[in-house]
Amino acid sequence: MLCALAACSFQGGIEPGFQCGEDGWCPAGQVCESGFCVADPAAADGGPDADRGDGGVPAARCGTLSVLRDDFGDGVAAPDFYPWNDVGASVSETGGHVVIDVPAGSSGGWAGYTSMFRYDFTGAAWEAKVSEVGGHYTTLEVRDLAGARMQMLVEDGTLLAGVLDVPGEGVRATLPYAPDAHAYWRMREEAGVAYWETSPDRALWSRLHSEPLPISPDHVLGIVSGGGQLASASQIRFDDVNLETPAALGLCPAVDLVDDFASTTLAPEWEAWEDTACSVSVAGGNLVLAFPDGDPDQWCGIGSSHLYDFRDSQIVIDAAAVPGLPSLVTYLQVTQPGDGFTHLQIARDDDSMLSVTQRVAGTFESGTTRTYSPVNHRYWRIRSAGDRVYFETSPDLSTWTIHADDVARFDLSQVWLVVAAGSYDVSPGEPIVVPVAAVNP
Repeated sequence: MLCALAACSFQGGIEPGFQCGEDGWCPAGQVCESGFCVADPAAADGGPDADRGDGGVPAARCGTLSVLRDDFGDGVAAPDFYPWNDVGASVSETGGHVVIDVPAGSSGGWAGYTSMFRYDFTGAAWEAKVSEVGGHYTTLEVRDLAGARMQMLVEDGTLLAGVLDVPGEGVRATLPYAPDAHAYWRMREEAGVAYWETSPDRALWSRLHSEPLPISPDHVLGIVSGGGQLASASQIRFDDVNLETPAALGLCPAVDLVDDFASTTLAPEWEAWEDTACSVSVAGGNLVLAFPDGDPDQWCGIGSSHLYDFRDSQIVIDAAAVPGLPSLVTYLQVTQPGDGFTHLQIARDDDSMLSVTQRVAGTFESGTTRTYSPVNHRYWRIRSAGDRVYFETSPDLSTWTIHADDVARFDLSQVWLVVAAGSYDVSPGEPIVVPVAAVNP
């Protein structure tokens, strides 16, 4: 049985295996028998992983899931995770643990933490220390953009490896759960192969299962969760995630986020947010922020679905068609995740002002204003070099004018990128369309 976020259902027993590849190829830890890949007795599935016994994860690319690490010691989910729960169940960060309380009953009772942002699973790992299992299910999960999932879970005393929402979904391997021997759980990817592993000490890892990577690795979420009510209330505890997993190259630089809005969708690079009288779409090679009624105090925009490293990097937008209207502000932000009041910002404000600001916890630190020129201020750029940040505009992506620069007043190694617009004070009194042509053209 494999578990969804708020429900579980039987998905069939252990699969007989995958068909062997060319020349009898099978994933590490399996051999080809009668045309199918089966567990290799010499690899001792469930025993020490001979070829990865050091527990290492190869250096891969930037922005991998291995970057997401938390000792759960600060008592809050944000900015790395968002908590969720069924009615009656609860999740909290207490005493260095994610604690899930599962109420007594006969169904439901799910809760957990899901990563706030997406990551790359290529050459990466999702690893957790599990100090207490509870409910029917305690689950560690990696989920891709389409909803396909890899899971490790304990179901009523049995440790399982499985895959959901892919062709051939099902339980792949099982083992009687031993809390001491299986204190650490890990799913990882290496050279196109997915591994499900356990360890008593994060030093020697044992393989539960391996197979060709069954999910798309580029934009995944990391999840810890549990639920499924028993006759008595129970508790689940995750101690940490990825504390000793090498973070490879860290986050990707902001300059890597390039979008000409030629697609009809924002995913996978962006996620939209919008008030009731504001909509977000992609049309005609533009990001389009539309305010059909011209109502006041309506805001919408897009935020990057991944975090980025802004140190010695930059973000540019083509604002050629951004309108200037009373009470309308269109802005580009480099934001501290979890704190929208700490950011770097360039904006076209009202009908005639270019505004650049650095704020920390809502307090103005530096910046300036200029009379807006649609020609000279077509391209907006925020960049950092060394310990300083620069706010610049250009008519042609060649000649840049610096409007302000200052020492960076917050950590730029992990930022969220935002393009948005809104109206304030009074209604502009007419429908508004805000097109943005490109990001990092």
